[in-house]
Amino acid sequence: MLNAPSSRSIYSKPIKRCFTAPPGYIIYAIDYSALEDRVIASLTKDTNKCNVFLENLDGHCLNAYGYFKDRVAEHMELSNDTTVDVKEFFRLVEEGHKELKGIRQEGKPATFGLSYGAYPPKVAKSLKIDLPLATEIFENYHFTLYPGITNYRENYVLTTAEQNKRIHLGMGFYIKTDNPGKAIRTLNNATCQFWSILTALAINKIHTLIDEQGLQDSIQTTSTIYDSIYFIVEKDAEILKWLNDNIVKIMNTDFIINQIVENEATGEIGPDWADLTQLPQNATVEKIQEMLDGI
Repeated sequence: MLNAPSSRSIYSKPIKRCFTAPPGYIIYAIDYSALEDRVIASLTKDTNKCNVFLENLDGHCLNAYGYFKDRVAEHMELSNDTTVDVKEFFRLVEEGHKELKGIRQEGKPATFGLSYGAYPPKVAKSLKIDLPLATEIFENYHFTLYPGITNYRENYVLTTAEQNKRIHLGMGFYIKTDNPGKAIRTLNNATCQFWSILTALAINKIHTLIDEQGLQDSIQTTSTIYDSIYFIVEKDAEILKWLNDNIVKIMNTDFIINQIVENEATGEIGPDWADLTQLPQNATVEKIQEMLDGI
């Protein structure tokens, strides 16, 4: 399941349509929205990473603004207030500004690599640019865009691992190391990626509630893919409302004290994994029945 084609693949929907609900049932799917980025924001308290969620900034515009600020300035007037500029950048992209849209797109490959610890040579290769420019992008990412994340990695993860030969991931789990400097990418990523465990915790909690309500035959968890959970549910609006209300509440629960960026999860329903329609939070029985009638 973890190797299922991504949504960008032409094989994604044909393969996902092979996973269908049995007669009398429907697929209910739910996933954490941008879980890893939300965890990174809450753990590091980085201003820009937090503002992606708190100020509803477009992450790709924010990154491109940080990498290519001079080029962005050629196409729009900058206030040098990052939040204001990035919102305007995104507004223009949404209106179809060709050059800014291209700059936003150009930054994506760098972001995917840098977020997992890529160094300038890999950035240069992925963007097909020279090393000095790749180094500038690397430094902008770590020291201008997300200095809080860099500080967390260097002054918490690395320092703690050097002192203790291990780093706490959460809930009493540790990852050990004999060479923190060499393993820093793995150690840093692990402190964030560990929290995919929230998916397992959510399943455990909803199973407890299902058992208490005697709904074992009506609601069954079938599988997970990273931060997504799939159920088959009896095609009954009241049962679907019960599941939607309870699983959303469970998944939106804070996982750390004084969490800055809240978790967010939204359910979907459909006849198979490929053809799903978003089910609003707190949807009424009537709304759910209307959606079921259309499937």
